[in-house]
Amino acid sequence: MEILRESGIKGLGEISCGTHMCMFYLSRDDFSDILVNYIKDGLENNELCIWVYSGIDKNIIIKILKKSINNIEQYIMKRQLLLIPYIDWYINDGNFRRKKVTNRWLKYIEFAKTKGFVGVKAIGDIGWIDKNLWFNFSDCETHLNNIIDNFPFTIICLYNLWKCTSFQIADVIRNHKYTLIKNEAEWSVLKISELELKENNKMLEEALEYNKIRTEFFSNISHELKTPLTIILSALQLLNEKSSTHLNEKINENTEKKYIDIIKQNSYRLLRLVNNIIDLTKIDSNFFDIQLKNLNIVEVVENIVLSVAEYIKSNGIKITFDTNVEEKIMAIDIDQFERIILNLISNAIKFAKSEGNIWVSLYDRQDHVIISVKDDGKGIPKDKLPIIFERFYQIDKSLSRECEGSGVGLSIVKSLVEKHSGKITVNSTLGVGSEFTMKFPIRIVPEKMPISSSTLLNENQNCMEKVNIEFSDIYSI
Repeated sequence: MEILRESGIKGLGEISCGTHMCMFYLSRDDFSDILVNYIKDGLENNELCIWVYSGIDKNIIIKILKKSINNIEQYIMKRQLLLIPYIDWYINDGNFRRKKVTNRWLKYIEFAKTKGFVGVKAIGDIGWIDKNLWFNFSDCETHLNNIIDNFPFTIICLYNLWKCTSFQIADVIRNHKYTLIKNEAEWSVLKISELELKENNKMLEEALEYNKIRTEFFSNISHELKTPLTIILSALQLLNEKSSTHLNEKINENTEKKYIDIIKQNSYRLLRLVNNIIDLTKIDSNFFDIQLKNLNIVEVVENIVLSVAEYIKSNGIKITFDTNVEEKIMAIDIDQFERIILNLISNAIKFAKSEGNIWVSLYDRQDHVIISVKDDGKGIPKDKLPIIFERFYQIDKSLSRECEGSGVGLSIVKSLVEKHSGKITVNSTLGVGSEFTMKFPIRIVPEKMPISSSTLLNENQNCMEKVNIEFSDIYSI
């Protein structure tokens, strides 16, 4: 007959021996309304209570417990309540060792028995975990499940939701019988039933797929770095051979220009990749800042389109700009804004049909502007639209030479749009084309001096340089 014990957790009630639970928290304030009752119930029912803490002072825990538990010091003195820092529990000589951690739990289960306690209630705060230790710790959690079923032992493992990736959340849920999570002001208890297990397995599969995509990304980064370097070195070698074979033989000017163009294009390609990696790092660490200036957004977008039109006319692709307003002043970072538009146009070119069309439109809506980049190319599969802006995702997995890429372009575009307080969406139909639509609020920033015509001219010249960089992985141009 299964022995049930009171959990002390509202909404959960009685639980069986060997119950392994997890709790996702957003702040330490979450401790006061659920863990206190859990510990209180254990102390009042003559159970040994262990709290392995991380990122919080022992005295603060005592202060929290005192609000609901009388004579807390007496429980500590008679060793019915143990407050232990994570470094003394999980880490040995600077290393995490699964076997030692598991044996430590078993040791205290035996200790509880010899002291006359009816069982053990434990809390383990996993906020200290390093991503490099994740798989070892997950393996420890799985192993713990296999050995505690027959012991009067329950444990809640605490995970900081801010620090967990989607893969880690799915992994944690998979390893625990119950999941405690706060929905606004109320705590919810999720049991791993068959139905929920299927859902969690689906989450895990999605997380694993993301992990696979990320692995493919890093593999592709290696390719993206190696390929242009190889091409550059080959072109330089050919130039060197031609200049040294016969002293009197001059290199054909067209051939020389061809090799120089190859070197230049692949140098731009490397620069683009390095810029993307650096900016991703800055965005992830919140160190990416934009420099806003008040500019005529219509003129900015039109100049980008004119620069691109000259660049792609040899491909037979037609690009058209349309607007319902001649002037609209708003604050933008022109460098990053040009990057947004060029990246979207670059994508449209990569997947355009022969003799295809690209339409860039800007519409004034008084308090905001709508900018769209539309094409009549091959389109995007419907099931891929929800993840089109996710990191590492590539529109075309075939990686043909006409449409290579590292899979971070649209992710950066989305981040840059959001840095301008904007939103970006996509609509697409296979075989018909795609349309990326951005909505930007009108903002004006204080400026000491108005933007001069010479400044705008310099910006236009810089735009051509950005075209070279953003279009460097389009080989057909």
